[in-house]
Amino acid sequence: MTTPLPSDRQSPHEAIADILWLWAALFDGPPPETVWTTVRESVIPGICEALNRPVDLPDYLRIDTRTLATQYEELFCIPMPGSPYSLYDDVDMPSEEDPNLWQLAAILDIEWQKEEFSPGRAYPISPDHLSVLFALWAALIGLPNVPELLGKSRAEWLDVLAHKVIRILSRIRQSLPDDSTYGWLAGLALDYAERTAAWVKEPEPR
Repeated sequence: MTTPLPSDRQSPHEAIADILWLWAALFDGPPPETVWTTVRESVIPGICEALNRPVDLPDYLRIDTRTLATQYEELFCIPMPGSPYSLYDDVDMPSEEDPNLWQLAAILDIEWQKEEFSPGRAYPISPDHLSVLFALWAALIGLPNVPELLGKSRAEWLDVLAHKVIRILSRIRQSLPDDSTYGWLAGLALDYAERTAAWVKEPEPR
């Protein structure tokens, strides 16, 4: 099991969860300059290496947070129904398959819906928001011994979240320009999500 950036104190699944938390943060809005510099220069190359992708960063990734924020706000900040850039899932699940994700979020203590709009941040005002889905996925992966939740096993929940995240990222990736920062990040996040869906099915080494 090859996983990115595990420290001596982390299990592989904990390392995976940490990167999912990173994606949750990046798709909720651009980080502060110092954090973005660390992510860009230290964390992203490690993710690329784990995915067997080139670690040399493209020039359009070497932008400051202010430029990144402008791009984020133009693409994602205000939810637009039907937009190919929407951070929300665009597939309605049949009622009998409704995963009750908001209830899962409450159990895992994940903020499902923001109470007010914060300028520059995404505004989850409807279900299936990408940053929330990443957070739920990370929380579940980081808790390997949880019992059945809301009538589903942990493995079933992991599959639900993986499918939703991959579906949203696939749509976004097809819509964003290849040479845009968030287009590149969405492509990397999609590769990572697809690999994670397989990684978490493997038993952790003892």
